[in-house]
Amino acid sequence: MAQIGQLPTDEVDKKWEDLYMHGQCTAIPEHQALLLPNKTEAIRGTNKYIMELDVFHQLHCLDMIRKAFYPSRYGQWEYLDDGSVDNFAVTFQHWEHCIETLRQTLMCHGDISPLRYRINVLNGILGPDLAGRHTCRNFSKILDWARSRFTPKPDCNEKVAPGWIDTHPDFEPDELLSVLIDAETNPNFNREDVV
Repeated sequence: MAQIGQLPTDEVDKKWEDLYMHGQCTAIPEHQALLLPNKTEAIRGTNKYIMELDVFHQLHCLDMIRKAFYPSRYGQWEYLDDGSVDNFAVTFQHWEHCIETLRQTLMCHGDISPLRYRINVLNGILGPDLAGRHTCRNFSKILDWARSRFTPKPDCNEKVAPGWIDTHPDFEPDELLSVLIDAETNPNFNREDVV
């Protein structure tokens, strides 16, 4: 995989999106869906079920955080009337969710590749050499698998939370995301409040 950690351009944005865009919604047959440890939803009008490999969600999250560093390009920051950042805006909550997701992923997978320490010849400071060897999964094969099963994302007005799915055309996508964040993070959340 080529390195894409560069200042944002249309080309860099496309490279990032190519990493996860066609892996976010995957259609699998019922017999595979029945093997999943957590039940997933059927795709209406088909005999397929929708799922996503978490790596694509994680890459989407990392890309969201990357974009937050460049507000003049992406304009995702939201401000209050006094000019301060709105920490309760849906986008800000999405970033917090993404940071938490990546923290959990890093701790869950715990890369134990040893990094040697070296003295930096430019500044004389001892530090880790980040160019060490790692044992990795073949991401190209993962991406090929997901792309071959890609399905368009369902209607954004479908409200999904653990164990239920209903169509609510009165919800805007940003409101819907806020509802989903509440469902995920608030132990007192009651789905009946939004049904």
